[in-house]
Amino acid sequence: MKYVSPIFQDIYLKKTVIYKGTRLKSVNLVHIIDLFLNRFIFFNKDNIKLNSRILKWFYGGNYFKYIEYLIDNNFIYLYKNYSVGNKSKCYKLTETAKNKGYISANIDIPPKMIEKSSRLNSNFSKIDEIVKNKLICDLYSVKLDIDNAKIWINKNLNKDDKSHFMNTSICTKISNTDIYYSFDNYGRFHTNFTVLKKEIRSNFLTINNEKIKEIDITNSQPFFLYLLMKEKGFTKFNGFDQDVLNGTIYDKIKEISGATRKEVKVNIYSVLFGRNMSKNYWNKLFNSLYPEVHEWIINYKKENKNYKIIAQHLQALESEFMFKQLIPEIIAFNKDIKLITIHDSVMIQEKYYEDVKTIFLRCLNNLIN
Repeated sequence: MKYVSPIFQDIYLKKTVIYKGTRLKSVNLVHIIDLFLNRFIFFNKDNIKLNSRILKWFYGGNYFKYIEYLIDNNFIYLYKNYSVGNKSKCYKLTETAKNKGYISANIDIPPKMIEKSSRLNSNFSKIDEIVKNKLICDLYSVKLDIDNAKIWINKNLNKDDKSHFMNTSICTKISNTDIYYSFDNYGRFHTNFTVLKKEIRSNFLTINNEKIKEIDITNSQPFFLYLLMKEKGFTKFNGFDQDVLNGTIYDKIKEISGATRKEVKVNIYSVLFGRNMSKNYWNKLFNSLYPEVHEWIINYKKENKNYKIIAQHLQALESEFMFKQLIPEIIAFNKDIKLITIHDSVMIQEKYYEDVKTIFLRCLNNLIN
């Protein structure tokens, strides 16, 4: 299943499109269109860097005609040209493309293109090749009970919410072995599974037809914030470190605020990763509990002139832990263990749970000590 913009009407029903005297393969156009829409729908990202060398390898000598066709049809536009140290042009979805929405089409993608796509999506990652290949290959060992997953979605998610559409679409893609993955600039590995509801992952996925379990880091973002602050020489934690290491920070704030744990998590993220412009309830509450930590957060963003800097650094620390410490340890222990990463967590076959949990905790302790 691929996403196609209504801008192009029935393009997915044709074999070729004639553009400025050149015959373009529709499957290539659909592949590029789906690449943009998939990223926008599931990850809310509306731009992609496209390297001309990779495009030529992927779509042939007339690759630029495919891009020109999409530009002329008001689907994308050139957002950033080449610059010093950046060999790729950046293209962005037009507002028209965003507002037109998308339709799903069952299209057979040639095996060679699937193989090239796999190589393309992992091309710019700095992760070790053995780990990277493991991450990608194991994605295809997952099976989904799509019928029961859709029953759960219809029962628990409002049909008018984007979440309903996203999870239904992702389940359909997984069921059709239409696996999406990419590595971002901070080392994170994004896949169909990273945006899938946890309840669906827990109840309707199997690895090699076996039950799975998921292991994650308790209050992971405050934990990595603690590591970042410690790395920068900060020492005045005054209880923040203990609440984080004991895994009780969200529960403590939940008890004080009277909010649900989910609400606490969302609002604490706004303190850690937001602009901290307003003196709202959550900034005041966090400041009352951990004044020195709150001050450090604000000053760190100001010093770097970037309020997103903490989120970026924490994602990098998380990826460093997952892909340079945890996953290599699991591979060294037993290369037959299939695993799927969900940013700060890992899914494995249930029979390996205790062994992987031991490795997980050991790697976490290595970070602290």
